[in-house]
Amino acid sequence: MRRIFFILLIFSISVSLWPENQKSHKIGKFNWLSEENSFEDVIKTAKKNNKPVLAVFSATWCGPCQSVKKNVFSKDKFKEVADKAILLYVEQTTKKGMEYNKKFNIVAYPTFKIFSSDGIMLDTGNPKRTVKGFSKWIDDVMSGKNFYAMSKKLKKDPNNRELLIRMTEKMGWGETKKKIEFLKRAVKINSDMNDKLTKEAYEKLGFNILSGYPYRGSAEEKKKYKEENDPIFNKIINAYYPDKFEFTFKKNRGISNILNWYNKTENYKKSVYYFEDFIKRTGKDLSAKKDTLVITDGIACYFYANKKENAKKWIEYLVKAKNDNPELMKTREFPIYFSRIPFYIVNAAKKLIDKKKVKEGKKMIYAFCDDPETMKRFGKRTLAYAFNDIAWTLYEKKLSDKKSLEIAQKAVKLSNDPNISDTLASIYSQLGNLKKAIEIEKKTLKRVSNKRNREEFGEKIAKWELALKNGEK
Repeated sequence: MRRIFFILLIFSISVSLWPENQKSHKIGKFNWLSEENSFEDVIKTAKKNNKPVLAVFSATWCGPCQSVKKNVFSKDKFKEVADKAILLYVEQTTKKGMEYNKKFNIVAYPTFKIFSSDGIMLDTGNPKRTVKGFSKWIDDVMSGKNFYAMSKKLKKDPNNRELLIRMTEKMGWGETKKKIEFLKRAVKINSDMNDKLTKEAYEKLGFNILSGYPYRGSAEEKKKYKEENDPIFNKIINAYYPDKFEFTFKKNRGISNILNWYNKTENYKKSVYYFEDFIKRTGKDLSAKKDTLVITDGIACYFYANKKENAKKWIEYLVKAKNDNPELMKTREFPIYFSRIPFYIVNAAKKLIDKKKVKEGKKMIYAFCDDPETMKRFGKRTLAYAFNDIAWTLYEKKLSDKKSLEIAQKAVKLSNDPNISDTLASIYSQLGNLKKAIEIEKKTLKRVSNKRNREEFGEKIAKWELALKNGEK
């Protein structure tokens, strides 16, 4: 009886250190402070408990976020981690969550950070996604193996290349510019490309140059970025291609990085060259299972280079492999990379439209949508989002027509995602059928729980109702 009383006493003490007015929710058996609490209040709780803060930045639509939530945070064994830190779970889709993300420059999910009880950001990490992985990360960070401690050392030793490189490994996705800056510093200190540390810095620099490409930026931003970084990227490839890579450009992942850079910078001659060289060097060892990533990237190269017949040849190669061996669709990589093919076709058409080749771009899109083989080759989910991407692109470019309406309707039949229904409503509005647009959007609104989408869809309805009232089209 005394033992039970002692346990209850300890429990009551631990609860008393958690302010009553703080908002939290349970994941498994453990309470996590939510984004509805200010960061200052979270730190006050950490200070009272003399513990660091383990912050998880997540999103309801993010598959990996939900996976770690289910397979790690919900497990009883997670007590090992919960005992070491105050837990903070920030949901991206809420207003307060977006404020947190802006404050800490979160652009990828999930992102994991550890703060001291004084509110100092100690580390951004990618621990092994297990209870032991998170537990070890917290132990390492609290023992001094963290970004904050490294920063203090770098101030005393600014030419420490090893430190500059290791610090980039502690930076998040939203800090790509900073990573590039640190890696450029490292190679400037010693530019000998045969030096082991320099080689590591150069390869990681190449990868981060690729990651930092302003894909959604203006044409001027893309041009400037290419001018600044293309010479460095070419230097790295020329020095180590094809078989001297040891770090981020090793094997198929490295070939994929090379193809992606030249596709993004629209140097399709080079991207095609490196793909065809890969095929030539691989020879009889080429495998649909092992080489899916590079083959699908190669298909993108051909579409972007307007070599559609070459692209179709490699699509047929993968389709045949899939049909001959249905087990391929049960592997980890093949279904993921194979499902990207429709989006490469869509992106190729977008590039044509952006270059004022509207007729040619539309022709490519419509050929894909009308091909009877399209429905057989790709899953419903993949096609729903591909068709939606096509329809939305035409809507954004103010190119909605009867055909884009048909494509949007196809997407809606394949998926009940509210965003896809919103695309259909938007196309109806652009075609002048405001009544139909309002009808669809109102039905869509009833299915939406996301606050941001509810506000956006509500505003559209109000705008269209006003236009209808004023007799506009």
